Amino acid sequence: MTSNINIPRNKKSFNKLLLLIPLTFIPVVRVAIKNTETNIIISILLFLYCILMILFFINALKKTNKTSPALIINNDGLIDNISLANAGLITWNEITNFEVLKSGGSPHLFIFVKNPEKFIKNKPWFTKGMVTQMNKDKGSPIAIDLNQIDINPKELLETLSKFK
Repeated sequence: MTSNINIPRNKKSFNKLLLLIPLTFIPVVRVAIKNTETNIIISILLFLYCILMILFFINALKKTNKTSPALIINNDGLIDNISLANAGLITWNEITNFEVLKSGGSPHLFIFVKNPEKFIKNKPWFTKGMVTQMNKDKGSPIAIDLNQIDINPKELLETLSKFK
């Protein structure tokens, strides 16, 4: 069997996301300008919201410019470079199942593992909270948005089943 199968990132999907992020500033700025008598708490929340959107925008730009494959499939396992969990190497022994499920309106490949906590514990607090919630809701902390990778979902599942 081939030593490495590289699944590239879908750059078009990220570019659409980048266009939407700046548009969220328009309503925030309108509220701030209209309400000149806005109290301090609302002003602080709007400021924090803007900072959060800037961080999301920077993160999306970084992902768009990455040239490394989104996924690498080899005899050792699956190397995840694109999911929120950013799990790295997931060995075939750790994987119990694969399933395509809808999440947030998009199809995602959920990778079910024996020890989900291993892929949750060392994440930053913000990511950790979202990955933990995903694990509670869907049963797995590892979900790959199929719109962000450049491969047909059926073909991906067939390829994974050949290795597993």
